Amino acid sequence: KVKGAMYYPIVILITMAGIGIALVVYVLPKLVDVFENLGADLPLLTRLLIDSSKFLNKNWLSFLIGALVLVILLVLAFRTEKGKTGMSSFGLKIPKIGGIIRKINLARFCRTFSSLLRSGIPIVDSLKIVADTLGNMKYRQAVLAASEEIKKGTGISKAFQSYNDIFIPVVLQIMAVGEETGKLDNVLTKLAEFYESETDQEMSNISSIIEPILMLMLGAAVGLMAVSIISPIYSLS
Repeated sequence: KVKGAMYYPIVILITMAGIGIALVVYVLPKLVDVFENLGADLPLLTRLLIDSSKFLNKNWLSFLIGALVLVILLVLAFRTEKGKTGMSSFGLKIPKIGGIIRKINLARFCRTFSSLLRSGIPIVDSLKIVADTLGNMKYRQAVLAASEEIKKGTGISKAFQSYNDIFIPVVLQIMAVGEETGKLDNVLTKLAEFYESETDQEMSNISSIIEPILMLMLGAAVGLMAVSIISPIYSLS
């Protein structure tokens, strides 16, 4: 559902970028000659677009190679440990998206951990397996660090208290109750069901949030392009 919800905005953004480049590279050069021959006093926005058009037309190959190199470097950087951790931290800070990332990782943590505990796998080994199932590096590192603390004799809920910025305090409190009553696997299953339901609801609503934002972006882009092209024509007339 998360991936499916992202396809629509990604396609729209790529289309916007493609149309913008096409306008700057093919449409604006034809208008530049008209403006220059008439000696019109062009607005700042129009001059910026014209300069961008000239730059892209003269250096399109360098621009393309530079863009490809940048993409490759970013991909390689994000595959490193530091890159993954940085992206994970950034993702958690994004409004709305950060909340969804938290719920997804908490649901996955609770569901997998409860299943492994019910299967009789030792707690430390279970946490190491759980860490491999989590997509966010901050959660993965927290679970691995907590497993080391538990190995030293620390309680399960107490081992996670240092990471209450990503493991919500309510989750830690419920885990503590489950640990004391000996029903941690059942408690984790209930938590997993809760966060799975929450995530499902969030993803049902996210398209209604993304669409107006995309409409605003499209409207702003079209408005800027229209103003930059029409305003000098209007002043000449």
